[in-house]
Order: sequence, then C-alpha cells, then structure tokens
Amino acid sequence: MTTHPLAYRTAQAIGFTGAAWLSGNIASQSLITIPALLAIDPDPDPTPYLTDHPNHITAPPTDHPNHNTATPTTLRIWKRISTASSTQTPPVAAGTAAAFVYLAWTVARAVEPPLLQQVLSSSRSIGGYVGPGWWYAAAAVLTVGVVPFTAVVMRGTDCELVRLVEGEREREKGAGAEAEAEAEAAAERTSGLLKRWAVLNAVRSLLPLVGGLCGFAAAVI
Repeated sequence: MTTHPLAYRTAQAIGFTGAAWLSGNIASQSLITIPALLAIDPDPDPTPYLTDHPNHITAPPTDHPNHNTATPTTLRIWKRISTASSTQTPPVAAGTAAAFVYLAWTVARAVEPPLLQQVLSSSRSIGGYVGPGWWYAAAAVLTVGVVPFTAVVMRGTDCELVRLVEGEREREKGAGAEAEAEAEAAAERTSGLLKRWAVLNAVRSLLPLVGGLCGFAAAVI
C-alpha cells in the first residue's frame, strides 16, 4: 500500500503473529496440557521424596479421605487454565481481528492497481477472482470466531466441568465410603469430559490458524 505503508505493514505483522500465537496457545492445551492432566498418577509413591531428597522434611500428605483420586488436582488445574485462557484469548482475538479489518478496509480503499479497485468495488468477483480485501475480512471473522465458538459450542462441556469442580470441593468436607465412591465416579466423569474438551478446543484452535492462512493468502495475491 502506498498511502500508509508503515501502518499497513504493522497491521500485517500484528494480524499474522496474533493469529499464529492464538492458534498455538489454544492448541497447546489440547496437545500438551490435557494429556498431561490425564496422565497424573492418582496414587504417587512418596518413597522417592524420602530417599532421593534427604533435605525433604515431609512427604506428601496421605491422611485425606480422598487423597487416592486424581480428580481434585486435575479439575483445579483445568479450572485455572480455563480461567487464564478466558482472560487472555478474547482481547488477543479482538486485537488480531481488528488488524485484519484494518487491512481489508485499507485494501478496499486502494486506488492501485485499478483492477483491484474494480474487483473490490463490485459485489461480484470478476472472472472468479477473490480480492485481498475479502481474504482479510475472512481472516478477521475466523480469528474472532474463537469467542462465540467458546460461548456456544464449548459452553456445555465447560459448565459440566465447573460443576465437577464445585462437587469436588463439597466432597472434601465429607468422609467415608460414600464420599470415596462419589470421588471415583467423578474421576471417571472428569476423564471423559476432559477428552471431549480437548477435541473441541483443538477444533477451536483451527479458527485462528485458518484465519492467519487467509491473511497470508491476501498478502501474496
């Protein structure tokens, strides 16, 4: 762009890096975090803490009635990750989408080359040609789409996991065989929900990835 070259290039850098970071950050939760949570040992052996670390005074506590379930640790870690993600993702998605919107607007107002202006000012593509402005617009929609995807598609799974977190806190107040049985059932439920959440989250990570590819396509057209 000849009118605002610095602003245009800056918006491109923000759009491309923002989409790539957002996709990678979201995907890492499904590819790394959730598998690690599901692999947590529900009954760790305290012996290594006593033999390999002589300065370690106390071993992990084992007197809690629900200590033998991985559910409390798994759920609470997931809750913290989910809270952090819900805080970071929307502003990054909005900023990245805003950069793509600016790029689409700038290209649409361009006067060079004449064919590009003719294509973008028409409601139809000429000869099947899709101009860069449309690619940038698609990139903006796909990138910011992670927010409604989370609110609509993933809401049910998120709510179920949150209820399990609250139930786990209630179970900690109880004791006995009944509380232990409830903890085991919750652990199985947690595993299934986390696997479902990982799949949905992986799909969500594809939105900014495809958006970034659309933005790249616009840059090379």
